Amino acid sequence: MSQDDSLTSWVQARLTDAYEFAPDTETENMASSFDNMLSPKAEITVNGASVPYDQFRKDLTERKGMVNRAKVEWKDVIEVPDEENKHAGLVAGTFVVTRQSKLRIRAGPATHHNTVVFHAKVAEEEGAGEEGRRIVQLALASATKAAPINLARPH
Repeated sequence: MSQDDSLTSWVQARLTDAYEFAPDTETENMASSFDNMLSPKAEITVNGASVPYDQFRKDLTERKGMVNRAKVEWKDVIEVPDEENKHAGLVAGTFVVTRQSKLRIRAGPATHHNTVVFHAKVAEEEGAGEEGRRIVQLALASATKAAPINLARPH
């Protein structure tokens, strides 16, 4: 297990890996980190609709392909550990993903802010690798808003 193996830090690290993107990120690492984070049998809900594991993985991968960079900023996060197992339990909170698109507006990249409210249930699972746990339920409420365009004004 990692040095700080609290539920909150574990979930934050995995969701950050899933949502952040930099040009030097390898696709193989993205797939591996996704598989270590989420159970293939996970119940996934996005904006109230059930989403199959493969579709959710594909959507996140495609979203990364459309941007130059994506950065996660964590807001509020709470955890409710399982009474019998401190490596399992519930984690909920909010984060904002700021994406810089490959499309440009005037001289700069188009920027979008995606606010995500999440609820994740973490459980120990066979075949979950060295960590021994994965997210088995994930509910997301997500909304995206374009960042304001700042156009330089002539003096």
